[in-house]
Amino acid sequence: MATLSTSAPGEVWLTLRGETDNRILATLRRWPYWLRADIERDPDDPTRCLSITLVADQTYEAIVRDILK
Repeated sequence: MATLSTSAPGEVWLTLRGETDNRILATLRRWPYWLRADIERDPDDPTRCLSITLVADQTYEAIVRDILK
């Protein structure tokens, strides 16, 4: 389930978890406005990704919301 939040001042965070969010990740991963990507890995299996959080400037929040619709 994708989660969109504003955690830090001036940033919008898009957190993607699970295989159902792979379609969203495939669409947005090469978007040039991401500031960084934070990857959460399974502590028991470091090759397995539990979630990925893409961070962009908050000015792009409306665009990200439109893409998620």
